[in-house]
Amino acid sequence: MGSDRPRPTRLARVLASLPWLVIALLAHAVVLLAARSWGRGSAAPPTERIFSVSLVGDPNPFVAVPSDVVSVEPASIPDVDSVETHPEPEPTAEATADSDLDLDQPLLTNVSDGVGERGNGGAGLTAYAHRRGAARARALARYGGDQTTEDAVEAGLAWLAAHQRRDGIFDRIAFPRRCPPGDRCAGVPVKWVDRDAEPGVTALATLAFLGAGHTHLDGPYRETITNALTYLLHRQSGSGSFAEGSRLQMYNDGLATLAVAEAYGLTDDPILREPLFRAVEHLARAQQIGGGWDYTANTATRRNDSSVTGFVTMALASARAVGAPVPPRTIIGVLEHFDRATVGSGRVWYSDVGEGTRFDVGSAQLRQRYGPAMTAVGMLGRQLLGYRFDAPPVRQQARLLRTELPDLRKLTGGDRTGLHSFYYVYHGTLAMFQQDPETWQTWNQATRQLLLGMQDQSRHPSGRPRHVYGSWPAFGARWGKWGRMGGRVYATALNVLTLEVYYRFPPLFLGDRWMLSRDVFESWLRAASVSERRRLIRMAAHLEYAIAEPVLVDLLTDPDEETRIAAALSLAAMDSPVGAAVLRGAITGGVTLLRDTAARALARLGRLPPPGDYGAVRHFDGQKQRFVFDTAGRPTYYSQPIAVVEQGEIVAEGQVVRRLPRQQAAVGRIVRWRAASRSVSKQNRVIASGSDSPVQPGLPNEQRP
Repeated sequence: MGSDRPRPTRLARVLASLPWLVIALLAHAVVLLAARSWGRGSAAPPTERIFSVSLVGDPNPFVAVPSDVVSVEPASIPDVDSVETHPEPEPTAEATADSDLDLDQPLLTNVSDGVGERGNGGAGLTAYAHRRGAARARALARYGGDQTTEDAVEAGLAWLAAHQRRDGIFDRIAFPRRCPPGDRCAGVPVKWVDRDAEPGVTALATLAFLGAGHTHLDGPYRETITNALTYLLHRQSGSGSFAEGSRLQMYNDGLATLAVAEAYGLTDDPILREPLFRAVEHLARAQQIGGGWDYTANTATRRNDSSVTGFVTMALASARAVGAPVPPRTIIGVLEHFDRATVGSGRVWYSDVGEGTRFDVGSAQLRQRYGPAMTAVGMLGRQLLGYRFDAPPVRQQARLLRTELPDLRKLTGGDRTGLHSFYYVYHGTLAMFQQDPETWQTWNQATRQLLLGMQDQSRHPSGRPRHVYGSWPAFGARWGKWGRMGGRVYATALNVLTLEVYYRFPPLFLGDRWMLSRDVFESWLRAASVSERRRLIRMAAHLEYAIAEPVLVDLLTDPDEETRIAAALSLAAMDSPVGAAVLRGAITGGVTLLRDTAARALARLGRLPPPGDYGAVRHFDGQKQRFVFDTAGRPTYYSQPIAVVEQGEIVAEGQVVRRLPRQQAAVGRIVRWRAASRSVSKQNRVIASGSDSPVQPGLPNEQRP
């Protein structure tokens, strides 16, 4: 290992602290390495570092990898003087399985109610299915990326790799030490110049590599990622925190948990499972009573910071998507935080206590800080939780962001508040990616123009790229409020992640990766107080149909009259007529204050087009007796009676158990066969059946999707 090898006394202390399995694997690797050297005869001992057994300051936890890794030549750090696009890795089994998927077609593996199921290895879309192989190329082309954005990503990753410390840290302060003499990179932070942000910035840079499909087990950057994850895992304390005692603890913890979750999701490496689960438990314990998070894990501050909460929410959503349990109270708390932090205009405040707030003596009111970045954070948080893209609060926030498109003039000083930033562009991009194609195209065009235009592409007079090539400047004379703290490493990692949006995650509507699930929502409602239950029922009108609609239908038979009426009102807001009888009862009797509201809801339902004949069956699952069918844009609703028709004859009767409006499709379940056949084919069509008299609310438990 050359000059990086620890002295024998240090090595002895390290080995003494290692678990027996790690020692055995280290010994095995050393034997293989020695045998390899012996087989070369009198040649000098090899000097290359074998990434899987290298000691980076402390013992490397990634020795627990397949033994054949030991014989793999280590990846070299790309030469920034000759940056080239790295060849695409061979598709893995997962990528190959996904490569034939039509992104427009929902699959039965995607329409279960389970959130948090891994689903790896199957044909269904997963949280990371687009990062490699043919699926990546197709997602890139479909969503607005191209070779230009890919070249920018590769150049940014090469710059980050070249500036990583040997101990795995992406040092925002001392990164110029990795530059050659006479070609130093500028952009060192000038504010908060300490080590408090090291875990978070290292995690952010690691996420940039993971976002492009690279992992610590394969790809040209495996050593880079191995060293970074090694550092993070050795930073983790027994409590699960990666930054115990740091004044930026929860920023660090949120980003580090997100990096570990993505690495685990991409590789299934068992060594990451326990650290991830422990990190999630820590995040849950550190949640404030208001549902958000503060800078530190001290819950006595009662300060809810929307910026910190945004990163923690992303971490929890990713952790849940790869199987880590997140307590229901934590998820509901986040839901309530973003609901409380969003004002009528759609803007989201930064915090409710301390920094970001001030008391105005003249008006005797608390003044809170707002900005486009917090609107983006709140919008993304709601989408991750399970808000529909077309829910009024989300549409309102999307309109606000469209008036604040990424813009070079605003970012570099035209916005005197400094709130137009790379941080805003990153969160805004993730949020707008979920919206309608026109909205996304407008945002994407502005983002590409900004980021591609600002990426450093400077060269020496000879034409050779300078060492700064591929990175982004973090701040300038009149701009870069947050970049002055994060520096060039932070800016480059964040902008690479932004340009990976096309394939980093499939859009949420292509897979059930919301934090909130039907079961969590239902169980929490059952245990909630009456006032909290009614508030959550009102919020349910904005949630994904799969989460809220079945729960609301069940609540139509709740013993509490106001609960029944609240459920019927939310269903009407979701264009479901199932609660119409409850609304009619509210008009003729019951709670006086709700009569007008119920009348307006019934009038809304009366204006809806009647269900009609639908389209063909797309998929059929004989085991579950479920099928996906085209709706041709016509309305459907949960528990709606439907029939499957073949050449004018009804062969089966069923009910809608899930609607998928983004894909102009719905999921039905067979409840009765009327013909000898027990199968459904793509030649069958679906029609509405008895739509004027909806079936009894709810479905038996054994028939739930």
